[in-house]
Amino acid sequence: MSTISLLHNLIKRALPELHRTRLKTLMATVEAGLGFPILRLEIVASLNHGGLLGAEVAPYCGKGTGETALLRRLMATTVQPHDICLMDQYYDNLCCYPSSSLGNLFRKL
Repeated sequence: MSTISLLHNLIKRALPELHRTRLKTLMATVEAGLGFPILRLEIVASLNHGGLLGAEVAPYCGKGTGETALLRRLMATTVQPHDICLMDQYYDNLCCYPSSSLGNLFRKL
């Protein structure tokens, strides 16, 4: 049976500025009190049962922190070749990657 998954990316700004948060993000180099760290969050949720299948968190900027890089990490652990994935139009370039474990059916709505 195929799993129908929703892939979604969001940017979260409202993260409390705690000492442990500053050490894990790019805010470690910024003076205390100058703002909130910005994180990028990529999730894979099942539309069959509504559960979270996987998530990746990365700093907002830097090498290997983009939407495609996070999706590739998630695909290795959560998305199977027989799954149906619902994505936004940013991911339409995935059909160009031969190493993609997703199928070759892409439809732009």
